Amino acid sequence: MTISSLNNLVSDLNLAFEGCQADSWAQANLVSQVLPTPAQSGSPVLTDSCGSSPAGSVRYTDSVAPGAGSGGYLVTRTWQVVDSSGATNSCAQILALGQ
Repeated sequence: MTISSLNNLVSDLNLAFEGCQADSWAQANLVSQVLPTPAQSGSPVLTDSCGSSPAGSVRYTDSVAPGAGSGGYLVTRTWQVVDSSGATNSCAQILALGQ
């Protein structure tokens, strides 16, 4: 599914359920289907100030909001890294879709 086809689907749903807008439902349930993977959008580069190679876990969560343009979305991808000593760090990546 592309952003364009997602926007067409939302438009069709809004027409079908007049008075009950599907935009927020689509944002919560459908946009995740077209989010780029970390391989497509990039992922953090890990370094360890202690001199050892960084080991541990890397996770991310996505938060979706309407974008500035019609039919676009802004995704805040928050990365969290936990090293082998249990120290954590996080950073946010902003992805603009369909704008």
